[in-house]
Amino acid sequence: MVNFASLKKYLPYFTYLFFWLFYFVVTRGLFLVYHHDLTSKLNTAEIFKAFFYGLRMDLSFASYICVFPFLLFLVAVFIKSFNPGNSLRVYSIALIIILSFLATADLELYRAWGFRMDATPLQYLKSPKEMGASVSSAPLLLLLFIFLALSIFFSWLYFKIEKYLHIKATGKWPLLVNIVLSVFLVVVLFVPIRGGLQKIPMNQSDVYFSQKIFANHAALNLPWNLTHSLLNKNSKGNPFDYFPDATAKSLVDSLYNTGPLKIPSILTERRPNIIFIIIESLTAKLVGCVGGEPGVTPNLDRIAAEGLLFTNIYAAGDRSEKGQVAILSGYPNQAITSIIKTPTKTQNLPVLNKALEKVGYHSSYTYGGELEFANIKSYLLNAGFQDLVSKYSFDPSERTTSW
Repeated sequence: MVNFASLKKYLPYFTYLFFWLFYFVVTRGLFLVYHHDLTSKLNTAEIFKAFFYGLRMDLSFASYICVFPFLLFLVAVFIKSFNPGNSLRVYSIALIIILSFLATADLELYRAWGFRMDATPLQYLKSPKEMGASVSSAPLLLLLFIFLALSIFFSWLYFKIEKYLHIKATGKWPLLVNIVLSVFLVVVLFVPIRGGLQKIPMNQSDVYFSQKIFANHAALNLPWNLTHSLLNKNSKGNPFDYFPDATAKSLVDSLYNTGPLKIPSILTERRPNIIFIIIESLTAKLVGCVGGEPGVTPNLDRIAAEGLLFTNIYAAGDRSEKGQVAILSGYPNQAITSIIKTPTKTQNLPVLNKALEKVGYHSSYTYGGELEFANIKSYLLNAGFQDLVSKYSFDPSERTTSW
């Protein structure tokens, strides 16, 4: 039989977690209210989805925050005389102030930049005059009021719930059971931190759900987005810088020096159905039409015979997400990263899909795995694809492989 008196000692874990979930729900609501002009363009269902889809990222960052307090609670189970109250109070109030400042700054930065705060502001710390000029037109008194209101309200709320954050030696469970359960609660945090048990850890694509960019931005958890950006900043050095500048320029110029551009007429229909078949890891050694083993790819060979075949073409990168951006947006490969990992940049890329949509085409995209992989989903939604099909579009019984 469950000893409910013993279960009470685990109330601090859940109380603290839900405190931060509530904080993120409130700050998302504040973001929507502050940008009421953009929120008014969303319907009720889209506003609800911003909270619903964003909750998963809220839980992820709330779990990050909870790692240190949960470890304090674990120590309190081992050492009866240990009181985590003071350490937890300082940690929590400091976080409230820091996150409230970031949430307030993000409100006006979003109006100016059109994307949620990431690592970008750090590059302006070296130019304080320019940074000051960029905020000179901001409603500083209103922002100061919002910052103080957030900080004071949640500090007050924390002190209200603080009595529920004490580990009490209630119940009669053996010490070993209490220790095992406390360790389990710490370890289990890493499931929501990575966004679940799926193959791909959480990224911005997990909360993107709409073709309206503002709705997707509202679903993002600000501190998660900022932390992710900071942790994934790349070195400015180029690991593929093999040649002197003059040699590299000469090689590139020779590739582009192909003479006058001649575009042959190949269409037999005025408005053909356009299908891109993007295949990964298919070596040319097995494609007959480019000199590979004959008979392995008869359908590709037939398509090549009926259309244009490029026999002197180079790969746009070493990863599938780099190739897709190159194919659909004409964006060149980046040596140490991929633009698809930064949704705030992909929303401004040109894309074939948008050009075709203007002349009446309807678009869809089918992928055999999880669209969240490498942030592909956010790119596709930014590109305006109307129908997205992934492995989750099929019955679980039909998902027999990873891809």
